[in-house]
Amino acid sequence: MFKLFSATLVTLLIPALGWSANLSASSPHETVPFETSFQLRVSGGVSPYRYQVTYGAATVSASGKITTGSKNGQVKVLVYDSKNKKVMVRFRVLKTAVLGSAPVPANPEPSPSPAPSPAPAPVAEKLFKVPAQAPKACKWEERIDCESFKYARKIDVRSAAELKTALADLRAGDLVSVASGVYSGLFVITLKASSAAYVCAEKGAVIDGGNYKSGYGLYLNKASNIVVSGLAVRNVQKGVMMDGGQNLVLHNMTVSGVGDEAVHFRNNTQNSVISRSKILDAGLYQPDFGEGVYLGSSKNKWCPSGTNCGEPDRSDCNLVSENYISNVKAESIDVKEGTQNNVIAENEFEGSGMTGAYADSFIDVKGNLTYVLNNKGVAGQCGSKSCQLNGFQTHIAVAGWGDKNVFSGNRLSGDFAGPVVGLQKALSNVVHCDNTADNGVAAANAVCVNP
Repeated sequence: MFKLFSATLVTLLIPALGWSANLSASSPHETVPFETSFQLRVSGGVSPYRYQVTYGAATVSASGKITTGSKNGQVKVLVYDSKNKKVMVRFRVLKTAVLGSAPVPANPEPSPSPAPSPAPAPVAEKLFKVPAQAPKACKWEERIDCESFKYARKIDVRSAAELKTALADLRAGDLVSVASGVYSGLFVITLKASSAAYVCAEKGAVIDGGNYKSGYGLYLNKASNIVVSGLAVRNVQKGVMMDGGQNLVLHNMTVSGVGDEAVHFRNNTQNSVISRSKILDAGLYQPDFGEGVYLGSSKNKWCPSGTNCGEPDRSDCNLVSENYISNVKAESIDVKEGTQNNVIAENEFEGSGMTGAYADSFIDVKGNLTYVLNNKGVAGQCGSKSCQLNGFQTHIAVAGWGDKNVFSGNRLSGDFAGPVVGLQKALSNVVHCDNTADNGVAAANAVCVNP
């Protein structure tokens, strides 16, 4: 028991036969437990007792009536606990001693079993983890799970119309709770929030675009500080599109059955995350554009909306972490020229279904300073041979790009023809020797270094 009230020692000298005394004490802290001790000495050679009396939490003031008789020598303390609204009897014998030949009184009245300690408050789950090797230039805002988020306003939605209205009226501090069910249509978030706003879906909540040849299932257009968790998106040309976003988090998503790429970080989207999500069956309409996750834009599209023509799409400092990607027609992840400081860590890739004309690796890196860390890939079979030449590749689409990338701790299984990492040019790219494959191919087509 934490001691905030200094112990009070009161010595009572009373006749041996029959006595009583009333003692009281008050805590200086309204809701904090305190302790006080009373020392009793009975005349006539009877043993001294020292008792410690504990008052319950939330007791502002309390009094204990202490009675002792020649027969039983008991101490009783009755305390009212205003917080739990009950009376408690608590005491503890600290010491007894026999003086001379005096009889030892009976044992004190036993204390009741202490009330069980309250269960510890649940620890908030972090929606993603940042690898230690991640660039220090990047700052990802920590986000916690939906259940732990302290919202200012909660909006429950059960229909497509309600979801569209809630997203259009979204404010910082909101939690939009999406009930299980199918939400037909295309949905947009444009809020630039000063603090987090959450869209949290129950299991079985699905956005269905109705046509994998057109539309964005969920479009975050110049939005910031948005968390989308638990939602599924299907049957649309592009699953989740992020344009010009900041501090966006996609968590526990399932994006499937899309015509082109499943998830796209585009037009200078930065400091954003997709984590612990599943991406399945991308590229049903245009297989060459059927990437699982697409970071940035091709040099041919460095002219968004007719502005900044010729300038790279600086979709930098994005984190792709702990996702499962399978049956996508193009690369699992495509990192475009003009981007830098993106991190791809602890994902799992399954290579079946990769049929795009230029798709022969899980990850294709054309940007700079990309960190490809601790990913796992299983080769898919395309006829009699593996669909993948390498697990990971770099290419130089624009001079000065495709450089200074880091590959570390990646593992492959299956029939890969080439090394784990295929570099178009070594440049200043770094491949650690701990990139391995079950079939024993080399870590890279260049000299690897020990991490």
